[in-house]
Amino acid sequence: MNYIIASYAGTKFEYSLEIQMQTLFILLLQKQTTYLKQITIVCPPVKSKDVYKQNYYNWDKWITLFKTYLPQIGIIYMDYVGENLHASYDQWIQAIQKFPEFDYYLLVEDDYCIHPTLSNFDSLIIKSYKTL
Repeated sequence: MNYIIASYAGTKFEYSLEIQMQTLFILLLQKQTTYLKQITIVCPPVKSKDVYKQNYYNWDKWITLFKTYLPQIGIIYMDYVGENLHASYDQWIQAIQKFPEFDYYLLVEDDYCIHPTLSNFDSLIIKSYKTL
């Protein structure tokens, strides 16, 4: 599973991605996920009308934490190509096209996250999908 986060560093909500990453990291440290192999954060350029939030992505921090404590899960910051006219949809499509080797994708945005009690969220989602 590739957990793809559509993001925007020009948001008014300065810490939304940080909160999601903290929650996700704590969940993954419990080592109850089975299918999650990669987190892809799509990073589009900030439009001229918006202000780029410094340290919004915290690349070094999260790459170091994942390599140190969760080396089995890749974390990739992917540059978005284009004008980001269709927001999250375009970001998700580009990430899926760049990483077609996954059987499952979880498409989320930077301003919401998995509930902190769902430590096996990936298995629950796939089980639900298979029952359709």
